[in-house]
Amino acid sequence: MFTIDNLHVSYGTVKVLHGISLHVKQGSIVSIIGSNGAGKTTLLNTISGLLKKSSGQIVYQGTLLSNTPHKVVQAGIVQIPEGRKVFASLSVRENLIMGGYLNKDIKNLQKSIDVIYEMFPILKDRKDQIAATLSGGEQQILAIGRGLMSKPKLLLLDEPSLGLAPKVVENVFEVISSFPKKGITVLLVEQNANKSLAVSDYAYVIENGKIIISGLSSELCRNPKIVESYLGIKELI
Repeated sequence: MFTIDNLHVSYGTVKVLHGISLHVKQGSIVSIIGSNGAGKTTLLNTISGLLKKSSGQIVYQGTLLSNTPHKVVQAGIVQIPEGRKVFASLSVRENLIMGGYLNKDIKNLQKSIDVIYEMFPILKDRKDQIAATLSGGEQQILAIGRGLMSKPKLLLLDEPSLGLAPKVVENVFEVISSFPKKGITVLLVEQNANKSLAVSDYAYVIENGKIIISGLSSELCRNPKIVESYLGIKELI
């Protein structure tokens, strides 16, 4: 479905990604784990067209992916950035409408909103509430709901658990785990490696802009180096 081959990205003269290659199968959840500054967000921003690659290829459904953000969205790839970047001064419903800007049919737009309300009842309860007044967890759910309004085939999630209470994190990951059943493939960037590996099928570990290891998530969570470096455990039990 989605392949990156030998991707290099720089900020001016500073090289950030060094030959990244990865593959995402349709209907899967693939996680990318690594420490702060490893290049995870840079990777997602490059896929979305927000950053220009220095070299390499990004192929989506057999075709080279455009590096223009709105064409990336039109192709079916949607990024939900870290930090719950909702439209703070707009209501919940208005945020969802903004997410569905590609849908020019009012009736279909409302049907899409109703689907989001069914998926996330809290958003229906808060539909007229200004986004800035929502809790952190509610804003994260709204950001995800707004992204789904574009009906993505591939969803790029950047640190969805950042700054959330443990109970809310559980709810967010329950939502993420349900996406493949809804026909949505997920590329997940997440510092909470325990949650990320638990919910994903395959994982890549990035250090200093390079992939140092990859494999089935069920196997990586038993890898001694991954356990000690990213799972907060000194030894396997």
